Amino acid sequence: MERINLFGDNEPPVDSTAENKKKERRTVAKPAKKTASFEKKYERLEKILDEIESEDIPLEKLTKLFEEGVELIKECSAYLQKARLTIESHLEEHDGSYTIKGMETAGGEES
Repeated sequence: MERINLFGDNEPPVDSTAENKKKERRTVAKPAKKTASFEKKYERLEKILDEIESEDIPLEKLTKLFEEGVELIKECSAYLQKARLTIESHLEEHDGSYTIKGMETAGGEES
């Protein structure tokens, strides 16, 4: 069954067959964006700092670089915080020194 376009716009008629609906569902999903590694973000942050410190930059560009730098600092800080928490979850503190959970201490005791 063909649809009639009453409004005069140039949209093609909609094919409502099951096969066409399956194709639409397949094309809707987008691949996930790959996020940059901590090292890449830190490297970019260093480049931003070098650029801000070394050049006579127009205010608009300086503002954009600053905003990008602030976002990178937030992302790097969150990454480091997560890493710190992960490391701490594997350590135990005994009298100011740290040992890995489940490992024997110098006295032969298991932590």
